[in-house]
Amino acid sequence: YCLANDFEQSSSRVFKAAVNILQASPLLRDSIDVTANRILFRSTGTTIIAVANDYQGFSGANPTLNVYDELAYYTSEGSRRLWDEGVPSPARRISFRLTVSTAGFDGEPSPLRDLYDRAMKDGEEIAPDLRRDGNLLAYWTHEMRAPWQTAAWINEMRRTLRPPQFARLIRNEWT
Repeated sequence: YCLANDFEQSSSRVFKAAVNILQASPLLRDSIDVTANRILFRSTGTTIIAVANDYQGFSGANPTLNVYDELAYYTSEGSRRLWDEGVPSPARRISFRLTVSTAGFDGEPSPLRDLYDRAMKDGEEIAPDLRRDGNLLAYWTHEMRAPWQTAAWINEMRRTLRPPQFARLIRNEWT
């Protein structure tokens, strides 16, 4: 499942990226059916589904994988409940959650802040910027890692953004 703060975000970011990757793959593109919010792998019946931020409708999903986009902004009670409903399923051999997010705002509770605090407080560093605490594996960095994050782009962002927003959006620091 692709989950985000609203349906537009879940369908237009993570889900759309998955569609683009699958359609570009010579091995997979002819084995899938794609609709506005669902990818079906015909040979296995496996689906990838973009869902709205609706914890009641998501309840009982029995997921293999939930991908949460921008978990720092799950600050409403409904968003928190969506996170809670998406616990890994004990009925599946493999079931887990993956979240990808920038840092959020200090003093604004979110599931991401809870995970970050747990990883930093209790997690054992097993590689640079990678911590493990029980079943939590957390990669958190303040360094630019992607090749498209050039020095020129970083300098332009430093000049364009307010300092706290540069720290949060570019340096991945809580502000």
